[in-house]
Amino acid sequence: MTATPSRRSIIQTMAVAAVTVGGLGGRSPAQAAPHRTVVNVLDHGAAGDGQTDDSAAFQSAIDSIAEAGGGDLVVPARTYVIASAAADGCVVLRADDMTVRAEGATILRPDKFDNAVFVANTRSEEPLGYGAGVRGLRWIGGRFVGNLAESNFMCPFSLHHAQDCTFSGITFQDHIGRGSHVFDMVGADSIVIEGCSFLGQQTHPDDTENVGEAIQLGASYKGGLTGGSGNYGFSGLMCRDITVRDCEFLPFGDQAGPTPFGFHGGVEGKHHQRLSFVDNVVVDPRTSLTPDDSERDTVNRGAVHLSDAHGVTITGNRFTQTTGRVNRAVTIMGFDFGVLEGADPDKPTRGDFAAPQGPADIRIEDNVFEGFPARDGYDTVAVRGLDGAAVPGVVISNNTIRDGYASAATEHSAAIQLGNLEGPVISGNTIEDHHVGLDLTAGPISDAEVTGNEITNSTAPDAPAAIMVDSGLTDSVVRKTTTSGYDQAVAGEPGEGTVIED
Repeated sequence: MTATPSRRSIIQTMAVAAVTVGGLGGRSPAQAAPHRTVVNVLDHGAAGDGQTDDSAAFQSAIDSIAEAGGGDLVVPARTYVIASAAADGCVVLRADDMTVRAEGATILRPDKFDNAVFVANTRSEEPLGYGAGVRGLRWIGGRFVGNLAESNFMCPFSLHHAQDCTFSGITFQDHIGRGSHVFDMVGADSIVIEGCSFLGQQTHPDDTENVGEAIQLGASYKGGLTGGSGNYGFSGLMCRDITVRDCEFLPFGDQAGPTPFGFHGGVEGKHHQRLSFVDNVVVDPRTSLTPDDSERDTVNRGAVHLSDAHGVTITGNRFTQTTGRVNRAVTIMGFDFGVLEGADPDKPTRGDFAAPQGPADIRIEDNVFEGFPARDGYDTVAVRGLDGAAVPGVVISNNTIRDGYASAATEHSAAIQLGNLEGPVISGNTIEDHHVGLDLTAGPISDAEVTGNEITNSTAPDAPAAIMVDSGLTDSVVRKTTTSGYDQAVAGEPGEGTVIED
């Protein structure tokens, strides 16, 4: 039976909140709303003993904030179990303008559920669109703990049509398993994930196992979301304005580090927009899909794979691979398959697109990539359109890419591979110890500026060239490149209008 909070407990909690609320949303205590509702989950029956199912208490507390039109949810530093079979294992985030303060709290999911822990379902009474799930949610602190050894996977947050939400200072540990995610969002808008720690991801002997991204994006089509108690309200909207910053993605025990950020399904005629991955640390990310002859697998290779998005910013990150595990660090490519144009979002039809489509406006700057063995079809960074869909607006500058030569490999790849681009700027990059520095032969490239890069090699024997070109590189300039340790600075014959200068 759900406990009813006492008047005294509400007053006490409001007094505490008056001190802490100044740190939320930039308001000082004097500026804080004087009658903002503050709810303590303990006052709604949560035991916080690590044994009792506290799902109903969380739902009751959130519902009371929804009825008040917003407020603060206090989750004291205890251990909570969210595992109600009656609610499909979910707690529904029904309250707009809600701040959750969970510093020091731990949330467990002791048994495996197919659904997420906290879900923002589209509200059936509202028009479909951005914000029809939850608006103005701010979640601060806490730790979500699973147990992959017992197959207790967990998707902490499933966000459908969520808008203007921030998640900060949260730790996610030991629960990213086969096909699971930490954040699974579709049709979401203006989401910030900052200062969070993502620890561990299940690794399989068979590298073709499809293990999900820590942060996955999707379009609002049925079948693209990790559950929730309301499987309705699909609109066909893509995600936009998603920012991941100041986070760490690290190994845990004998598990690999997580695959941080990406998606693996296109929509004909649509694109995710304005995606930022900034100032993060990525260590030993899980092995991605084994390469074969299918372009449909290559788009998913990469710790960060944001193929077919418009407006991608990947800056100031550090990607490190210490195990020799084969993986790309970044993949940006086109799509030629997925949900077909005009499909019913509730019954989506999937197949080959009438024409390929590609990403646009990609900036990869000021990152450090270390120890990614560029071999067997895995370049450290790959940006490519598809034939007939050139990618405009690519800037790859001031990155450091080092230690990518794999001596045991029978085939070698490049630090940066590019193809099917229009007007790219590749400048100021430092590339050390790769079999090839820049591979510009993966498809036609026009109007490129390749300037001021420093490409050196001291470990790869018989390295063919710092830069590989072919006839597909047209109307471009390659100049001011410092190279050493290669048979040739530039190998291959460029196409018409391209100038190669020392």
